[in-house]
Amino acid sequence: MKMIVAKDLNNAIGKNNQLPWKLSADLKSFKLLTMDNTILMGRKTFESIGSKPLPNRRNIVLTRDKNKCLQNVEVVYNINEAIELDKNLIVIGGSEIYNLCLPLVSELYLTVVNTVIKDADAFFPSVDIYDWITKSHWTQKKDEKNQYSFSFYHLIKV
Repeated sequence: MKMIVAKDLNNAIGKNNQLPWKLSADLKSFKLLTMDNTILMGRKTFESIGSKPLPNRRNIVLTRDKNKCLQNVEVVYNINEAIELDKNLIVIGGSEIYNLCLPLVSELYLTVVNTVIKDADAFFPSVDIYDWITKSHWTQKKDEKNQYSFSFYHLIKV
């Protein structure tokens, strides 16, 4: 299982069920990494992207609500059901799903945004950097398409 996340310097990932930044280069990276793969997200994340599946990806939504009917995605009620559908999931959020899945992840695509979001209400769990090795790394400076500078890391669990 893999995980992809963008977080600020205090682990914030969201505010009011939305990404708190505009980072074109990071979105392009997200698309490249998830295209033609199976992605797993929570219901709130699914709603935050417009309650529509991301195209050219198998979309699985994890929810506790057994009565929840979602269009054009596969719905599961626990992580084991998701793994049964595809062992090579890429977890895309949100907070609760990240917390649930982080112990199961072998690769982490981590974007660290060089800012602190005030009043953030969704956070990524703390990661012990000693549990991971960096496979690759690149940085992006702030520009007209990227609201903040950021660093991107591809990490492998030790």
